[in-house]
Amino acid sequence: MSTVAIRHYLYGPGQTGVPRRRCTVTLTGLGLWLANETGEIIDQATEDSDETGLVTFTVTPNSEIAGPDSYYVFRISGTPVARAFIAPVSGAPVNLVDCLVDETTLDPVDPDLPSLYLARAELGAANGVAPLDAGGKVPAANLPASSGGELDADLVAIAALTPSNDDVLQRKAGAWTNRTPAQLKADLAIATGDVSGFTAAVVALVDVGIAALVDGAPGALDTLNELAAALSDDASFAATITTALAGKQPLDADLTAIAGLTPAANDLLQFVSGAWANRTTAQVKTSLSLVKADVGLSAVDNTADTAKPVSTAQATAIGNRGVQAVASSGLQTVTFTGDTSSSWTLCPAEYRVTIAAAVGDVLLWEPHLLVNAGADAELDVASVVSGVPARYFSSGTAVQGANGHGGLYIGVGYNRALKPIRWIVTADDLDGGNVTLALMRRDGTGVTFGNATYPNQVDVTNLGGIPA
Repeated sequence: MSTVAIRHYLYGPGQTGVPRRRCTVTLTGLGLWLANETGEIIDQATEDSDETGLVTFTVTPNSEIAGPDSYYVFRISGTPVARAFIAPVSGAPVNLVDCLVDETTLDPVDPDLPSLYLARAELGAANGVAPLDAGGKVPAANLPASSGGELDADLVAIAALTPSNDDVLQRKAGAWTNRTPAQLKADLAIATGDVSGFTAAVVALVDVGIAALVDGAPGALDTLNELAAALSDDASFAATITTALAGKQPLDADLTAIAGLTPAANDLLQFVSGAWANRTTAQVKTSLSLVKADVGLSAVDNTADTAKPVSTAQATAIGNRGVQAVASSGLQTVTFTGDTSSSWTLCPAEYRVTIAAAVGDVLLWEPHLLVNAGADAELDVASVVSGVPARYFSSGTAVQGANGHGGLYIGVGYNRALKPIRWIVTADDLDGGNVTLALMRRDGTGVTFGNATYPNQVDVTNLGGIPA
């Protein structure tokens, strides 16, 4: 057999060649030996890699190991590299990776190592390796022939195309062309009917989605409209609730304790001995420990009624309720007779009585006159201010009643004695803090008042103010 140059590249990180690396290779083939270029029988060879990382071993197989099952083992010391290979039959240099086989089956295996070299004699040769042209493509002469012995036109046309990523090949208008996925979908015009069971599948998927969305919600809240209604159609429901909660009384231990009470009618809440309790009004009054000053009675005591003092104001008020003054005309013997002019006439001054009084005082006018009533007489009483009648008893005003006061009327068949009257003082009656009352008469002849032999008198008593 001829000498063979076996080459192998040593690569480091980044697929760069490892230079000046010494490699010891053991060559073993079915227990047989190899001879090197000197003809010596050897079982190993030592070589260094060059500047590119290439290691080349030149060996001549022993003539005794010819056969299809012959193989050798290539080992590089200091590395895990161990490859079995079939002894090459060509004398041209070959790459180790081109002849790797499985040690057990001797089937070709993936070399798992990069290689840049082939045997040049095998380029373009029958059963060899097709060469590449300057454009990196296989020349037409090395392409497989069609059944007619010529190149396939379809393959030639396809080889001339330059498709982009995701493009597909489609024959359009009698020629091959590369088409984008969008162009292909447009040509296919896919419809739902082209997919068996499409409608049912979509409905099923929609039903599954709706069921997941509803997720067992009650019937009154299983639609978006029902949920919106439950939230009062308020797009800011969370903010509304947050605002409402901000105005609520926060949870408080006192409020919780009060909420647990069961008060009866009229009960009050009171904090007693460190805890809230409902209390009756009697219990609250006891706990208040009320004193006289609490109700504005700090001056009140338990003095007996008979020993209780009377305040000045009370004494004044009580005094105003009794006799304030007494006045009298004194005993008079003046006689005056009836008036025949039919006009009202004041009695003589001797029978006019002046008394101290104030507005609201009650005056008791009491006449003690001897009357000889041979005819009828109309009588009245008036208050006199500056010698002139100011107000009349018959009307209570400054305008006198037409016929005087009926209670004073005397005459034949009527009263024969004058009656007393009560007079309530008004501002119109006062004359310098006093009131003067006088009898007035309008009578016919035959009526005589007073007597020279029997003295007469008119008394006035101030009974004080009218009780409130």
